[in-house]
Amino acid sequence: DKFKELTIESEKAFDKLQAKTGASKEDMSQYKDVVQDVYGNAWGESIEECTDALGTVVQMTDDLNKKDLKNITESVMTLADVYDMDFTESMLAVKSLTDQFGISQEEALNLIVQGVKKGLNQNGDLLDVINEFSVQFSQGKYSANDMFNMIANGAGEGAWSITTMVDSFKEFSIRLSDGTVNDYLKNIGLDANEVVEKFRKGGPDAKEALGQISDAIKNCDDKTLAYQTGVGLMGTMWEDMGQDACLALLNTEGSINMTNEAMNQVKTDAYDNVGTSLQQLGRSLNNEIFVPITEKIEPPLNRIIKFAIKHIDVIGPLILGVGTAIGILALAMGAQGLVATLKKASSAFGALNTIMSLNPAVLIVALIA
Repeated sequence: DKFKELTIESEKAFDKLQAKTGASKEDMSQYKDVVQDVYGNAWGESIEECTDALGTVVQMTDDLNKKDLKNITESVMTLADVYDMDFTESMLAVKSLTDQFGISQEEALNLIVQGVKKGLNQNGDLLDVINEFSVQFSQGKYSANDMFNMIANGAGEGAWSITTMVDSFKEFSIRLSDGTVNDYLKNIGLDANEVVEKFRKGGPDAKEALGQISDAIKNCDDKTLAYQTGVGLMGTMWEDMGQDACLALLNTEGSINMTNEAMNQVKTDAYDNVGTSLQQLGRSLNNEIFVPITEKIEPPLNRIIKFAIKHIDVIGPLILGVGTAIGILALAMGAQGLVATLKKASSAFGALNTIMSLNPAVLIVALIA
């Protein structure tokens, strides 16, 4: 079973990994080390699962060293195991965050974990939201922290769908940038030109503009006017989500931070147990005992198999002949006495082995027999 797992199945998995990534011989040597480390640390149910995860990581990252490849692969497998997140979808979200906000893969994973813990994936759409809307927040010069805290703040006020909520912010940004809401801003006592100009600048200026709008609506004594302003800013989204959720979405402050080691904490919480430790021990023994053995067995086995395929026209009839001869001998002498008789005839078989060893094809037949 171990030979099958570590040689036959793992070789197929590594061949698939090489085909998937187009890796060179040198790259594959590194990838095999990473997979053995990941599998040895008790991630995944099989070597094939580990190679699938690593292949996805390699495809969506650039020139990572062995340590980073190992850590990110384990993190992606943790998201799949603990939160049922697909490898590819997870890495697409990570790539969106790294590309749009210039953060590391580790920081992106920390944000995703914190978002899940805040309930942002209750409808299973967090990764989709990240992929679709990261560019909107990035263009507004918000940070990745800002984006997650804004979404979390809105969700914390009862927004039933983060997709709908973030779409409302997109609509709000368009209306505010093109000046179509200037009259609404004036009606609640704001200098529309000043607010719009701040928002267009992005970054800290945009945050200040959001704060001014939020405060003005909250402090508006005319609730009808406040409602009309909200609908003017966000359209039907204001009606669907309500004032509290919409205004919470404009708040960039919060506890989510990419520097929080949230992913490492999940790994500790999920896998710091006796069962995982025993699995790690067993796989470590595999790596120390079975892997070196299979590495020695594999090359000659490959040569034997290829030789047999090449000379099947000779070997096939010989196997049939040897099998038939042994069958007749067993019938004649009685199955129970066959082994004892062959032992007594060891000298004769010794001479026969010498002759057979001169012919590689016959030797293979002798080994099979």
